[in-house]
Amino acid sequence: MKLQTPSNVFDMTKSLMKLQATYLESELYVFNLSRIEIIILMFLHNNPSYDSARDLVEFRMLQRGNVSAAVDTLEKKGYLIRYTDSDDKRIVHLKLTEQTDDIAVSYTHLTLPTNREV
Repeated sequence: MKLQTPSNVFDMTKSLMKLQATYLESELYVFNLSRIEIIILMFLHNNPSYDSARDLVEFRMLQRGNVSAAVDTLEKKGYLIRYTDSDDKRIVHLKLTEQTDDIAVSYTHLTLPTNREV
């Protein structure tokens, strides 16, 4: 087995993220959301322990300004709420609302293989 160099691993990660973006395109119009908004919702849904905008920027390699604007829009649309950390008032956590359940089910259906009879 050949060890991957950091640049190869980065390239593979970037390719996987582009592939995911292709899957997301079909959901954009159904829920009237932008690509980054769906990425944010799915990240928060799939990674409940990483629930801040900083986590989104760090782990999804998204631009901070884009994440901030998308989080504002998602909050106005009722898809998530913000709350301050009880121990450190500088940290703001993001929590999904029940309104995101349909999106999560739809997206999970797109990305997970199903047991279909051939």
